[in-house]
Amino acid sequence: VRCAFMSNPQNIESAVQPILVAVDFGEAARAALISAARLAISTGAPLKILHVVHDPGEEPNCYQRKGDGEAVMPIADLAARRLQEFVLETHLGNPDLHVLQKPDTLLVCGLPATRIPEVASLVDAGRVVMGHTKAKGIMDKLFASLSERVVHSCGVPVSVVYSEDEAAAGAESRYRDSRVRAAAGRDAALDH
Repeated sequence: VRCAFMSNPQNIESAVQPILVAVDFGEAARAALISAARLAISTGAPLKILHVVHDPGEEPNCYQRKGDGEAVMPIADLAARRLQEFVLETHLGNPDLHVLQKPDTLLVCGLPATRIPEVASLVDAGRVVMGHTKAKGIMDKLFASLSERVVHSCGVPVSVVYSEDEAAAGAESRYRDSRVRAAAGRDAALDH
């Protein structure tokens, strides 16, 4: 895989450590980008947007383009294009987030769980922001999620942001769990 560390610097000198937001183009990543942009605006910190390019096992060295059927491109080229489009779409939906007008984007190759903490250290980030991704299969449920691995290995605070759907499902689940615990508590009290 030929992959370069790419950046579009904002040419802003700041004593404030940058906020590094890691994105994978999903809805939770979009929520994380919006949250990180708002935090950058409110604190005056520079915002750095990171995508870790990793090979999908079924098509090494290539990402398949959405909606293009069989069309494939070199992985680094498509990742750079998708990152640019993702940031642009997010900015168009949130025009008040001026830090997304000329984004400082970074592309690195590797495994996200190790590369995100490495890049956070390299750019001297004061915080990492990333989206939460639900476990998809049995193997994912057996191992820690990506966000959990980053939280435990990163030398700076990590904020994990949920998509609106995940946040709503989590709230519903917590409500249901609290009702079950309350009912179990009542049943236990009646037994005594």
